[in-house]
This record gives sequence, structure tokens and C-alpha cells, in this order.
Amino acid sequence: MNHYSETILITGAAGTIGKELTFNFLAVDYVQLVLVDISEIGIFQLLEEINIKYPQLAVNYFIESISNKEFVQYLFKEFNFKRVFHAAAYKHVALMEANPCSAIVSNIYGAQLIIDHSIINNVSQLVILSTDKAVNPINTMGRTKNVIEKYAYLKSEEPHKTNLIVLRLCNIYSSSGSVVPIFKSRIAQNLPLIIKDSKLIRSFIKPKEVRNIFNYIFHNLNLNGIYIPNNSKEILIQKIASKVLKESNKDATTYPIVYTCLPEDEKLKEELLNTNEYRIKLTNAPVEFLDTHKPTSLNTILLEECIQDAKMYQVKSAYEKLLKLSTNS
Repeated sequence: MNHYSETILITGAAGTIGKELTFNFLAVDYVQLVLVDISEIGIFQLLEEINIKYPQLAVNYFIESISNKEFVQYLFKEFNFKRVFHAAAYKHVALMEANPCSAIVSNIYGAQLIIDHSIINNVSQLVILSTDKAVNPINTMGRTKNVIEKYAYLKSEEPHKTNLIVLRLCNIYSSSGSVVPIFKSRIAQNLPLIIKDSKLIRSFIKPKEVRNIFNYIFHNLNLNGIYIPNNSKEILIQKIASKVLKESNKDATTYPIVYTCLPEDEKLKEELLNTNEYRIKLTNAPVEFLDTHKPTSLNTILLEECIQDAKMYQVKSAYEKLLKLSTNS
């Protein structure tokens, strides 16, 4: 007989955000974690880290896709989740631009399964991790996140027992796949740093700030709606390059930096809220609540058709439907 009083599901557990969530909640002794990630090596490395920091702790883990409907059904039947943190997604802009069907199936259909099953099974708190690229999106990854934000909003308006939160994050400094480890890797190989534009700006928060946000959400079970960090900082990528070079004992004034052309599917500067949204400050909170000037709309029939096209690899048709679904109307 264990002493756990609540069970938490973390999808995308081996990713940067998933790991932050995992180690944040491993420290809570009455919580049982169920970890899901599609990456075998990712789960292996995560378990190795858990075994070092918490050698006596057993965790439940699954190497599986959240787009597998039968698996998701099994998961919610097997465990009585009180909270679900959905961090699983394909996030790399260029890779998803070349793989729109994979992006739609994972980021929309997979998230849809998690949302629907959380509601059906009376999960108390569901947190969907989103991105600033979902605001006025110009790339496939951002569009998929835009659509699932709309879907989550519509589901939150229905009568049920689940408090549904969309947490729209910006970049996490030093996260895997971000510019910092890429710069460090190239410096270690004495390769020039590549920056897509000298005026390229991104918003960042520190890993510690992410933990503060998760702790705030954990201790406020009745939150609902869309939230953004209130302490993100806009930083010129050029300045990050200089900082990393100095930390690597390299001369930032002489080290070679190559400036390339910004792709059409990337912005010079991302946004955390669109023109229909406005911030509401919260007392002693690391996040701000976003309200909207007009209701969110989503063509659910078109959404279903888009998902089916993506599953059948009708690439052109699926992509065209995604464009229509992610257009702000």
C-alpha cells in the first residue's frame, strides 16, 4: 500500500519542460508520477538522472506516442489522474515545416486526445504547454499550437469538472534545441556561430522562473484560461552570442559570426499576446492572465478533416486546412 494521495501525468517528460516538471514534482512525497515520452533515449536518460537523485523512488513510465488513441485510453483507465501536464509536442520550426502531417497529428490530434480524456475522466487540473509562436503564427509549428489553444479554449467553456490552463511560454534559456547549447557546441568545435539576422530578438525566461510558474499552478488548483510569464525578457540573439563566447573564454569581438537570411517562416520578434488579448496582473504570481476582447471560434468539422488528411498523408490538403484553422477571424 503506497502513501500517494494524487497521481500526475506528464507527457513529453524527457524534454526540457517535461524534465523541469518531473523533478519539480518528484520532490513532493505524496505525488505519484506517470511519465510519457516517445523518445526511448530520452526516457532512458531521464530515468538515469532520477536514479541518481532519487535512488529509492520508483516511477511509472511509458515510451509511447500521445497520438496513439488506444494508449491514451489505456493510460486514463489504468491511472486516476488528478492533474495532467501536457508538454509533449514537436517544436522545431524548420523540421515541422518539412513535416506538416507529423506536426498536425502530434501537436493537434495528440493534444486533443489528452484534453478530451482529461475531461471525460474528471481530471481536476489540465495544463497545456503552448508557445509564443502560436500568436499570429507564420509557421506550421506555431499554427498547430494556435489551433490547439483555440480547441482548449472552446472545451474550457463546456460544463465539466476540469480546470483547463493554457500556459503560453517563450524560450527557456539554455533549453535543449535553443541557441545557447547550439552556440556552445559550435564554439567547442571552433566553428563560426550562425545567426539568422543581426536584429533577431527572442523572449526568454530562466529555468528557475519556469519552476516558479509550475509551483504556482500546482498550488492554485482553480486556475482557468490562458497564462503567460510576467517576467520574460527580450534579448537580441547577437547579445546571447557575445555572452556565450565570453563564458567560453573567447574574444567576442574577433570570433567569427555568420549572418544568414531569416527564413520566411520565422519572425524577427515573437509576441506573447495578440491584438484581441489583454493582460490581467495577478497578485504575487509569476504569470499574468490573458483575457480576450472577442470570443474564440474554431471550425471543428474542418479540424476533424485536417487531422484525417494528416493521418492519411494528404499533405497539401492537410496544410491548406491548417492555414484556414489558424487564421484569426
